[in-house]
Amino acid sequence: MLIDSHCHIDSPEFVGELPRIFSEMEKNNVKGALTVCCALREFPRCLSFSKSHKNIWCSVGVHPSTDDDISEATIGELVALSTDEKVVGIGECGLDYYYNSEPLDWQRERFALHIQAARKANLPVIVHSRDANEDTMRILQDNHAEECGFVLHCFCGDQK
Repeated sequence: MLIDSHCHIDSPEFVGELPRIFSEMEKNNVKGALTVCCALREFPRCLSFSKSHKNIWCSVGVHPSTDDDISEATIGELVALSTDEKVVGIGECGLDYYYNSEPLDWQRERFALHIQAARKANLPVIVHSRDANEDTMRILQDNHAEECGFVLHCFCGDQK
């Protein structure tokens, strides 16, 4: 049995494709999927989608490149939004230095906040790390991400 641990099938562009997507999942023994939230404004859609499909779960978080939310998520807000049984992770969060240039303190602060929320919610962190290997590993360690666990969704580093 397979579970897709990172997809965005709740996105509007897939509405007409859902019967085909679910059929392909079934043919390939994919029994479930996690649709990952990239912005707080998208969370209601992610949650609603997961609630309308028994084999779909969701996360709550803000992607490192997202800068168009009305305000930054707080630890309390992420924890509160994560209480539904369909929410199984915090993220997609992390660092993306590929598209963005300095100063990037806001990305590092956002990432640390997501890890702290995940620890409080007792949920794993879904980590996006692009061209930010050293900072990603340092922030994971400094914020004790091992206490909640994490998935490296996008990582450009090596095994070391």
